[in-house]
Amino acid sequence: MRSSFGWLVALGMLASPGPLHAAEGVPTKRNVVPPAGAARLITLSQNWSDKESEWFYNVAQGSRLMPYLWFVHLEEAEGQVLFRSDANIAALGYIPRKPSVGNPDGLPVGFIKDADYDDKTAGLGITCAACHTGLITHKGTAILVDGGPTQGDFSDLLERLVAALKKTLEDGAKFDRFAAKVLPAGAGEKGKSDLKTRLTAAIVEREEYNKRNLPKSGGVPFGPGRVDAFGAIFNEVASTFLEIPENEGTANAPVSYPCLWDAPQHDVVQWTGTARNWVSKEAEGLFGTDQVGALGRNTGEVLGVFGHAKVPVTEEKPGHYPSTANKANLLAIEKSLTTLWSPKWPEELFGRLDEARRKRGELQYCHHCKECHAVLKRDDEQRTVTAVMRDVGTDRQLWVNSGRSGKTGRLEGRIVSVSDPTVVFGKEASIGSILTHVVQRAMMVEASGDQFAPAGEALGKLARTPAGRSLDYSLTAALQVNGKEVLVPVAGLFRDRDGVAQLKISSMDKLEHVLVEKGVSKSYSTGSVESRLQKLKAQLGNKVGIAEDSVEAAAASSGVVSALAPADVKLPYKARPLNGVWATAPYLHNGSVRTLADLLKPVGLRQESFHVGGLEFDPNEVGFKNDPKSPQFNPKPPQFNTQSVGNLNIGHEFGTTLTAEERLDLLEYLKSL
Repeated sequence: MRSSFGWLVALGMLASPGPLHAAEGVPTKRNVVPPAGAARLITLSQNWSDKESEWFYNVAQGSRLMPYLWFVHLEEAEGQVLFRSDANIAALGYIPRKPSVGNPDGLPVGFIKDADYDDKTAGLGITCAACHTGLITHKGTAILVDGGPTQGDFSDLLERLVAALKKTLEDGAKFDRFAAKVLPAGAGEKGKSDLKTRLTAAIVEREEYNKRNLPKSGGVPFGPGRVDAFGAIFNEVASTFLEIPENEGTANAPVSYPCLWDAPQHDVVQWTGTARNWVSKEAEGLFGTDQVGALGRNTGEVLGVFGHAKVPVTEEKPGHYPSTANKANLLAIEKSLTTLWSPKWPEELFGRLDEARRKRGELQYCHHCKECHAVLKRDDEQRTVTAVMRDVGTDRQLWVNSGRSGKTGRLEGRIVSVSDPTVVFGKEASIGSILTHVVQRAMMVEASGDQFAPAGEALGKLARTPAGRSLDYSLTAALQVNGKEVLVPVAGLFRDRDGVAQLKISSMDKLEHVLVEKGVSKSYSTGSVESRLQKLKAQLGNKVGIAEDSVEAAAASSGVVSALAPADVKLPYKARPLNGVWATAPYLHNGSVRTLADLLKPVGLRQESFHVGGLEFDPNEVGFKNDPKSPQFNPKPPQFNTQSVGNLNIGHEFGTTLTAEERLDLLEYLKSL
């Protein structure tokens, strides 16, 4: 176990859970147990009833972390306190609950009975709600924020689970207590022996997951409120499901959990804007829904977070890959999110907004922010969001990791994507295209083979329209072409032997469509692969470097390699409307800026390090307090160091030239959104 998280393992004091329990009789809602020091727990008006919120907390999506009954009865590694005790759960930053009809064992928000194992044993699932339900405290009041980011410590949760499982296997008395709870009556010594075998296998599975998807020793720790989500999804699909260990990437690009309000109304989602919320009637026969974009990104999320997919070693014809993803519930979750509103600043708790300041701040917002962060009416049923993609100089590690390639293994020779049956995998491919392939196949209805060809033809036509252009590529980059910034689809970002940044274009067809749309070209190329490559090179101002075997490679993969100087490569992140931004601290995609007040300062004046994991809110700075004495902090709160790659707090220097008073005005307006 890494020393950076050793402080949580040493919490033998958790055997006495009193200090982290809320007092008896504390007013609460939704069966949530308020955090220490809170005299009451309230919810905000976000257009969800208590019933709708609790459904979201309890709905299965198709993941299985470990057998459900094991988690219910598992003790902490040290002592006899249950791992799921309110004290332990609160120490990990997740939200404990009391038993209820929908949650009879009183598991935390987002911890549920979910996908079965092959022997029909029920699994413990971790759902959207575990990571996207926020909790904020202020002067004795706790505020539950639906769709807000959690302060849960994902790394420590998984590491402590492994420690608890190991100690259960090794300690005879602990094992006997555990076996008495999880084995059926009369199981006898044979039952205990089988349980030990299963425990051993489960420990190996969990340790291997942690090795793949948690920081290596000396690496960038996630800490509370962050996870390398893209890395986990890529690793599970390209390494675990394909059984190719060499495809494993390093978990060194943790991101904050984004808020979920307005997500279905966005044209694209994810920090990198790489998942499109596209709808296609043509695809309904193949996927069982026209909500293809929403189902695809949510299926990918499940596969990265303890979901499972079986990629057959061989296939006679393209078709469905079995998976644990619960498609019906994933679509229901997405539908429920369409009605969720962003939270409004609670003036009764944080103080009334200064209207004069707010109005002055609105002018500053229009001047410095509105170009990228549109103002959205939170309760408008027809609201939509068009993404603004900009490279504003923030930490690039997420983009760099997303551009890597890997071996295809058993996928070699298979059709890459539904929408172009002529393109097949070679021996290597971008991790993004491998992910797209597996997710598409997991999404398909089981009797999909006969639907594949006609659906592919229809989707191929869709892919050649502006609405469908991002169907098959998972990355974009911006090129400066004839003085214009042109976003182009790419399948990989890497460096050649000379250290020059390289962009691998995923499809000449897609690139040509972009160039036509942007007015760089007046028509699409025709003719041989070689002539098309030459024309693309000319259109891009001869910036496209043709490698020695580029024509042959392009013929095989319909691709082109574009060699650009590092300064020419732009890696844009998505700017979204800022309604409810006050409830989403810390800031930037990697959570490297503690407060909104800090974000309005030049990089050199932002905090280089701060404690993370506390819940006490600072209404003046707009963010969590940097106070390790807060009752919500663990005894040794982790320190967030912003000086390492993956954690860098650089970039997004907007409004930094404002005077102190002007910054306060802008901050007041941001509170009101």
